[in-house]
Amino acid sequence: MDLHGTGLQSYPPEKMGDGKRYQGQTMFEVTGSAYSNFALRPWDWRISEAMIQAGLEAGYPSDRYEADAQRGFWVPGLDSLADRFWTGRALFYTAQYAYIRYHTLLTVLEIGWEQSGVERVKGLLRLGNRPWQGEPYSGYPVDRVKSYIGHFVTSWGGTAKERRRSRVELWEKQAGFTQAVLYPQTDGRDSYIVAVDEESAAILDAEPTLFLSNLGRLSYVDQKAVESFTNMGPEILRSISKGRGRGGSGGRVQNGLGFRLRLPYRNPELLDVRLSGHLLEKRARDGYQSWYANGFTQVQVQVPPDRARETGLFIVTIGCVPNEKREYGWTPPQEVLESLSRNR
Repeated sequence: MDLHGTGLQSYPPEKMGDGKRYQGQTMFEVTGSAYSNFALRPWDWRISEAMIQAGLEAGYPSDRYEADAQRGFWVPGLDSLADRFWTGRALFYTAQYAYIRYHTLLTVLEIGWEQSGVERVKGLLRLGNRPWQGEPYSGYPVDRVKSYIGHFVTSWGGTAKERRRSRVELWEKQAGFTQAVLYPQTDGRDSYIVAVDEESAAILDAEPTLFLSNLGRLSYVDQKAVESFTNMGPEILRSISKGRGRGGSGGRVQNGLGFRLRLPYRNPELLDVRLSGHLLEKRARDGYQSWYANGFTQVQVQVPPDRARETGLFIVTIGCVPNEKREYGWTPPQEVLESLSRNR
Protein backbone atom coordinates (compact mmCIF):
# COMPACT_ATOMS: atom_id res chain seq x y z
CA MET A 1 0.00 0.00 0.00
CA ASP A 2 1.41 3.34 -1.11
CA LEU A 3 0.32 6.01 1.39
CA HIS A 4 0.59 9.67 0.33
CA GLY A 5 0.17 12.56 2.74
CA THR A 6 -0.13 16.31 2.24
CA GLY A 7 2.52 17.22 -0.32
CA LEU A 8 4.65 20.34 0.18
CA GLN A 9 6.86 19.65 -2.83
CA SER A 10 5.42 22.63 -4.78
CA TYR A 11 6.60 25.10 -2.15
CA PRO A 12 9.87 26.88 -3.02
CA PRO A 13 12.50 26.72 -0.22
CA GLU A 14 11.90 30.33 0.84
CA LYS A 15 8.22 29.52 1.50
CA MET A 16 8.83 26.41 3.58
CA GLY A 17 9.60 28.19 6.84
CA ASP A 18 10.03 25.51 9.50
CA GLY A 19 8.58 22.88 7.17
CA LYS A 20 5.47 22.29 9.25
CA ARG A 21 1.92 22.22 7.96
CA TYR A 22 -0.37 24.97 9.09
CA GLN A 23 -3.55 24.18 11.01
CA GLY A 24 -6.23 23.06 8.52
CA GLN A 25 -3.83 22.27 5.68
CA THR A 26 -4.99 19.00 4.10
CA MET A 27 -4.86 16.85 0.98
CA PHE A 28 -7.62 16.10 -1.55
CA GLU A 29 -8.36 12.48 -0.69
CA VAL A 30 -8.19 9.75 -3.35
CA THR A 31 -8.61 5.99 -2.89
CA GLY A 32 -7.22 3.21 -5.04
CA SER A 33 -5.15 5.00 -7.68
CA ALA A 34 -2.60 7.76 -8.08
CA TYR A 35 -3.53 10.66 -10.36
CA SER A 36 -0.08 10.47 -11.93
CA ASN A 37 0.04 6.68 -12.37
CA PHE A 38 -3.09 4.73 -13.27
CA ALA A 39 -1.12 1.45 -13.16
CA LEU A 40 -0.77 1.80 -9.38
CA ARG A 41 -4.12 0.34 -8.34
CA PRO A 42 -5.77 -2.95 -7.35
CA TRP A 43 -6.59 -5.12 -10.34
CA ASP A 44 -10.15 -5.42 -9.02
CA TRP A 45 -12.15 -2.20 -8.73
CA ARG A 46 -14.26 -3.81 -5.99
CA ILE A 47 -11.23 -3.57 -3.67
CA SER A 48 -11.16 0.20 -4.10
CA GLU A 49 -14.92 0.46 -3.63
CA ALA A 50 -14.75 -1.43 -0.33
CA MET A 51 -12.10 1.00 0.92
CA ILE A 52 -14.10 4.00 -0.29
CA GLN A 53 -17.20 2.68 1.49
CA ALA A 54 -15.24 2.25 4.74
CA GLY A 55 -14.18 5.89 4.50
CA LEU A 56 -17.72 7.05 3.75
CA GLU A 57 -19.08 5.25 6.77
CA ALA A 58 -16.60 7.20 8.91
CA GLY A 59 -17.58 10.48 7.22
CA TYR A 60 -14.71 10.84 4.73
CA PRO A 61 -15.41 11.02 0.97
CA SER A 62 -13.03 9.88 -1.78
CA ASP A 63 -12.36 10.90 -5.36
CA ARG A 64 -12.56 8.16 -8.02
CA TYR A 65 -10.02 9.70 -10.45
CA GLU A 66 -10.93 9.05 -14.13
CA ALA A 67 -14.42 7.82 -13.22
CA ASP A 68 -15.33 11.10 -11.52
CA ALA A 69 -13.67 13.09 -14.31
CA GLN A 70 -15.50 10.95 -16.90
CA ARG A 71 -12.38 10.47 -18.99
CA GLY A 72 -10.98 7.51 -20.88
CA PHE A 73 -7.38 6.36 -20.60
CA TRP A 74 -4.78 7.95 -22.83
CA VAL A 75 -3.06 5.61 -25.30
CA PRO A 76 0.21 6.03 -27.23
CA GLY A 77 -0.14 7.90 -30.52
CA LEU A 78 -2.74 10.37 -29.27
CA ASP A 79 -0.45 13.07 -27.92
CA SER A 80 -2.18 15.70 -30.04
CA LEU A 81 -5.48 14.80 -28.32
CA ALA A 82 -4.11 14.28 -24.82
CA ASP A 83 -6.38 17.01 -23.46
CA ARG A 84 -9.36 14.71 -24.06
CA PHE A 85 -8.06 11.85 -21.93
CA TRP A 86 -7.25 11.19 -18.28
CA THR A 87 -4.01 12.84 -17.17
CA GLY A 88 -2.50 9.73 -15.58
CA ARG A 89 0.04 7.52 -17.33
CA ALA A 90 1.29 3.99 -16.69
CA LEU A 91 4.48 4.37 -14.67
CA PHE A 92 6.61 2.29 -12.30
CA TYR A 93 6.52 3.24 -8.62
CA THR A 94 8.35 1.47 -5.81
CA ALA A 95 5.16 -0.15 -4.46
CA GLN A 96 4.84 -2.16 -7.70
CA TYR A 97 7.99 -4.10 -6.82
CA ALA A 98 5.92 -6.23 -4.43
CA TYR A 99 3.57 -7.13 -7.29
CA ILE A 100 6.45 -7.97 -9.64
CA ARG A 101 8.08 -10.24 -7.08
CA TYR A 102 5.17 -11.86 -5.29
CA HIS A 103 1.88 -11.07 -7.09
CA THR A 104 0.96 -8.90 -4.12
CA LEU A 105 -2.23 -6.83 -4.23
CA LEU A 106 -1.48 -3.11 -4.61
CA THR A 107 -3.36 0.01 -3.70
CA VAL A 108 -2.70 3.68 -2.94
CA LEU A 109 -4.23 6.38 -0.78
CA GLU A 110 -4.03 10.17 -0.76
CA ILE A 111 -4.55 11.05 2.90
CA GLY A 112 -5.68 14.43 4.18
CA TRP A 113 -6.77 13.30 7.65
CA GLU A 114 -4.97 10.49 9.46
CA GLN A 115 -8.21 8.96 10.74
CA SER A 116 -9.52 8.77 7.18
CA GLY A 117 -6.46 6.80 6.15
CA VAL A 118 -6.89 4.45 9.09
CA GLU A 119 -10.55 3.79 8.27
CA ARG A 120 -9.87 3.08 4.60
CA VAL A 121 -6.98 0.75 5.46
CA LYS A 122 -9.28 -1.08 7.87
CA GLY A 123 -11.70 -1.50 4.97
CA LEU A 124 -8.95 -3.26 3.02
CA LEU A 125 -7.81 -5.42 5.93
CA ARG A 126 -11.36 -6.63 6.50
CA LEU A 127 -11.36 -8.04 2.96
CA GLY A 128 -8.35 -10.20 3.77
CA ASN A 129 -10.10 -11.76 6.73
CA ARG A 130 -13.12 -13.12 4.89
CA PRO A 131 -13.66 -15.08 1.65
CA TRP A 132 -13.44 -12.92 -1.44
CA GLN A 133 -16.49 -12.96 -3.75
CA GLY A 134 -17.51 -16.54 -2.98
CA GLU A 135 -14.03 -18.05 -2.74
CA PRO A 136 -13.72 -21.05 -0.39
CA TYR A 137 -11.01 -19.52 1.82
CA SER A 138 -10.52 -16.22 3.59
CA GLY A 139 -7.95 -13.95 1.97
CA TYR A 140 -7.26 -11.36 -0.67
CA PRO A 141 -7.83 -12.13 -4.39
CA VAL A 142 -4.19 -12.94 -5.19
CA ASP A 143 -4.27 -16.67 -6.00
CA ARG A 144 -4.76 -16.62 -9.79
CA VAL A 145 -1.31 -16.46 -11.35
CA LYS A 146 -1.93 -17.32 -15.02
CA SER A 147 -4.98 -17.04 -17.23
CA TYR A 148 -6.17 -17.89 -20.70
CA ILE A 149 -9.68 -17.17 -22.01
CA GLY A 150 -11.38 -17.46 -18.64
CA HIS A 151 -9.31 -20.38 -17.32
CA PHE A 152 -6.80 -19.91 -14.50
CA VAL A 153 -3.73 -21.48 -12.93
CA THR A 154 -4.05 -20.92 -9.19
CA SER A 155 -2.05 -21.45 -6.03
CA TRP A 156 -2.54 -24.62 -3.99
CA GLY A 157 -3.18 -25.13 -0.29
CA GLY A 158 -5.64 -25.19 2.55
CA THR A 159 -3.85 -22.56 4.64
CA ALA A 160 -2.69 -19.04 3.86
CA LYS A 161 0.93 -20.14 4.36
CA GLU A 162 0.62 -23.01 1.86
CA ARG A 163 -1.10 -20.82 -0.71
CA ARG A 164 1.48 -18.06 -0.30
CA ARG A 165 4.39 -20.47 -0.81
CA SER A 166 2.69 -21.96 -3.86
CA ARG A 167 1.75 -18.56 -5.29
CA VAL A 168 5.24 -17.11 -5.08
CA GLU A 169 6.75 -20.11 -6.85
CA LEU A 170 4.09 -20.18 -9.57
CA TRP A 171 4.37 -16.42 -10.10
CA GLU A 172 8.09 -16.75 -10.76
CA LYS A 173 7.56 -19.63 -13.21
CA GLN A 174 4.29 -18.65 -14.93
CA ALA A 175 5.95 -16.96 -17.91
CA GLY A 176 7.06 -20.39 -19.12
CA PHE A 177 3.66 -22.08 -18.83
CA THR A 178 2.01 -23.09 -22.13
CA GLN A 179 -1.80 -23.22 -22.04
CA ALA A 180 -4.50 -24.61 -24.31
CA VAL A 181 -8.29 -24.48 -24.37
CA LEU A 182 -11.03 -25.43 -26.80
CA TYR A 183 -12.10 -22.16 -28.42
CA PRO A 184 -14.90 -21.58 -29.27
CA GLN A 185 -16.11 -23.82 -26.47
CA THR A 186 -18.78 -26.53 -26.46
CA ASP A 187 -21.72 -26.51 -24.09
CA GLY A 188 -21.63 -29.18 -21.38
CA ARG A 189 -17.89 -29.78 -21.52
CA ASP A 190 -14.71 -27.90 -20.75
CA SER A 191 -11.00 -28.58 -20.85
CA TYR A 192 -7.85 -26.77 -19.79
CA ILE A 193 -4.34 -27.99 -20.58
CA VAL A 194 -1.21 -26.52 -18.99
CA ALA A 195 2.43 -27.50 -19.62
CA VAL A 196 4.86 -26.19 -17.02
CA ASP A 197 8.13 -27.07 -18.79
CA GLU A 198 9.44 -27.03 -22.34
CA GLU A 199 9.51 -30.81 -22.73
CA SER A 200 5.82 -31.09 -21.86
CA ALA A 201 4.91 -28.09 -24.00
CA ALA A 202 6.33 -29.90 -27.04
CA ILE A 203 3.61 -32.55 -26.64
CA LEU A 204 0.82 -30.03 -27.08
CA ASP A 205 -0.66 -29.61 -30.55
CA ALA A 206 -3.66 -27.66 -31.81
CA GLU A 207 -4.78 -30.69 -33.81
CA PRO A 208 -6.51 -33.14 -31.44
CA THR A 209 -5.34 -36.27 -33.28
CA LEU A 210 -1.67 -35.25 -33.11
CA PHE A 211 -1.98 -34.29 -29.47
CA LEU A 212 -3.57 -37.63 -28.58
CA SER A 213 -0.79 -39.44 -30.39
CA ASN A 214 1.86 -37.50 -28.49
CA LEU A 215 0.30 -38.43 -25.14
CA GLY A 216 1.66 -41.94 -25.51
CA ARG A 217 5.01 -40.60 -24.25
CA LEU A 218 3.61 -39.79 -20.80
CA SER A 219 3.15 -42.64 -18.35
CA TYR A 220 1.11 -40.53 -15.90
CA VAL A 221 -1.63 -39.79 -18.47
CA ASP A 222 -4.56 -42.14 -19.05
CA GLN A 223 -4.40 -41.75 -22.81
CA LYS A 224 -7.57 -43.77 -23.50
CA ALA A 225 -9.66 -41.64 -21.11
CA VAL A 226 -8.42 -38.38 -22.67
CA GLU A 227 -9.04 -39.80 -26.14
CA SER A 228 -12.56 -40.86 -25.17
CA PHE A 229 -13.37 -37.37 -23.86
CA THR A 230 -11.96 -35.77 -27.01
CA ASN A 231 -13.86 -38.05 -29.38
CA MET A 232 -17.15 -37.25 -27.62
CA GLY A 233 -16.47 -33.67 -28.76
CA PRO A 234 -16.50 -31.98 -31.08
CA GLU A 235 -12.89 -31.06 -30.27
CA ILE A 236 -12.14 -29.39 -33.60
CA LEU A 237 -9.14 -27.24 -32.71
CA ARG A 238 -7.45 -25.98 -29.58
CA SER A 239 -6.22 -22.46 -29.04
CA ILE A 240 -2.68 -22.48 -27.63
CA SER A 241 -0.86 -19.73 -25.73
CA LYS A 242 2.84 -20.59 -25.74
CA GLY A 243 5.02 -19.97 -22.72
CA ARG A 244 7.96 -17.64 -23.01
CA GLY A 245 10.48 -15.80 -20.91
CA ARG A 246 12.67 -16.88 -18.04
CA GLY A 247 9.98 -19.11 -16.55
CA GLY A 248 10.54 -21.64 -19.34
CA SER A 249 13.54 -23.13 -17.57
CA GLY A 250 11.89 -23.14 -14.14
CA GLY A 251 11.30 -26.91 -14.08
CA ARG A 252 8.55 -28.84 -12.33
CA VAL A 253 6.33 -27.20 -9.73
CA GLN A 254 7.44 -28.00 -6.16
CA ASN A 255 4.70 -26.49 -3.98
CA GLY A 256 1.51 -27.61 -5.68
CA LEU A 257 -0.86 -25.80 -8.02
CA GLY A 258 -4.51 -25.58 -8.88
CA PHE A 259 -6.75 -24.95 -11.88
CA ARG A 260 -9.96 -22.94 -11.96
CA LEU A 261 -12.60 -23.61 -14.61
CA ARG A 262 -16.04 -21.99 -14.60
CA LEU A 263 -19.29 -23.40 -15.96
CA PRO A 264 -21.93 -20.80 -16.93
CA TYR A 265 -24.77 -22.47 -15.01
CA ARG A 266 -25.99 -22.32 -11.45
CA ASN A 267 -26.30 -26.02 -10.75
CA PRO A 268 -25.07 -28.33 -13.55
CA GLU A 269 -24.73 -32.01 -12.85
CA LEU A 270 -20.99 -32.68 -12.64
CA LEU A 271 -20.67 -36.07 -14.25
CA ASP A 272 -16.97 -36.31 -14.86
CA VAL A 273 -14.03 -34.25 -13.55
CA ARG A 274 -10.62 -35.63 -14.48
CA LEU A 275 -6.95 -34.73 -14.29
CA SER A 276 -4.88 -36.22 -17.11
CA GLY A 277 -7.61 -38.79 -17.64
CA HIS A 278 -7.86 -39.89 -13.99
CA LEU A 279 -11.22 -39.43 -12.28
CA LEU A 280 -11.12 -36.98 -9.37
CA GLU A 281 -13.07 -37.15 -6.13
CA LYS A 282 -14.53 -34.17 -4.26
CA ARG A 283 -11.62 -33.41 -1.93
CA ALA A 284 -10.16 -30.04 -1.02
CA ARG A 285 -6.43 -30.85 -1.12
CA ASP A 286 -6.06 -33.46 -3.86
CA GLY A 287 -9.29 -33.58 -5.82
CA TYR A 288 -11.81 -30.98 -6.90
CA GLN A 289 -14.25 -28.56 -5.28
CA SER A 290 -17.25 -26.85 -6.82
CA TRP A 291 -19.51 -23.99 -5.73
CA TYR A 292 -21.63 -21.24 -7.25
CA ALA A 293 -20.28 -17.67 -7.29
CA ASN A 294 -20.47 -14.65 -9.61
CA GLY A 295 -22.87 -16.39 -11.99
CA PHE A 296 -20.66 -19.45 -12.54
CA THR A 297 -20.32 -22.89 -11.05
CA GLN A 298 -16.68 -22.62 -10.05
CA VAL A 299 -14.67 -25.83 -10.35
CA GLN A 300 -11.32 -25.85 -8.55
CA VAL A 301 -8.92 -28.74 -9.21
CA GLN A 302 -6.15 -29.12 -6.61
CA VAL A 303 -2.80 -30.80 -7.31
CA PRO A 304 -0.70 -31.33 -4.15
CA PRO A 305 3.09 -30.92 -4.14
CA ASP A 306 3.97 -34.63 -4.38
CA ARG A 307 1.87 -35.08 -7.50
CA ALA A 308 2.87 -31.75 -9.06
CA ARG A 309 6.58 -32.64 -8.86
CA GLU A 310 5.98 -35.74 -10.99
CA THR A 311 3.91 -33.99 -13.67
CA GLY A 312 4.82 -31.61 -16.47
CA LEU A 313 1.55 -31.65 -18.44
CA PHE A 314 -1.81 -31.16 -16.71
CA ILE A 315 -5.02 -31.99 -18.62
CA VAL A 316 -8.21 -30.97 -16.83
CA THR A 317 -11.47 -32.16 -18.41
CA ILE A 318 -15.04 -31.65 -17.23
CA GLY A 319 -18.14 -33.26 -18.66
CA CYS A 320 -21.44 -32.02 -17.26
CA VAL A 321 -25.17 -31.75 -17.94
CA PRO A 322 -26.40 -28.12 -17.73
CA ASN A 323 -29.46 -27.60 -15.52
CA GLU A 324 -31.16 -25.35 -18.07
CA LYS A 325 -31.57 -25.34 -21.83
CA ARG A 326 -30.45 -22.32 -23.79
CA GLU A 327 -31.38 -21.90 -27.43
CA TYR A 328 -28.93 -21.01 -30.17
CA GLY A 329 -29.85 -18.51 -32.85
CA TRP A 330 -32.14 -15.52 -32.53
CA THR A 331 -35.24 -14.55 -34.50
CA PRO A 332 -36.32 -10.88 -34.62
CA PRO A 333 -39.84 -10.03 -33.40
CA GLN A 334 -42.64 -10.61 -35.89
CA GLU A 335 -43.16 -6.87 -36.37
CA VAL A 336 -39.55 -6.49 -37.51
CA LEU A 337 -39.80 -9.41 -39.91
CA GLU A 338 -42.97 -7.96 -41.47
CA SER A 339 -41.34 -4.55 -41.80
CA LEU A 340 -38.32 -6.03 -43.53
CA SER A 341 -40.57 -7.98 -45.87
CA ARG A 342 -42.52 -4.83 -46.87
CA ASN A 343 -39.36 -2.80 -47.48
CA ARG A 344 -37.62 -5.26 -49.77
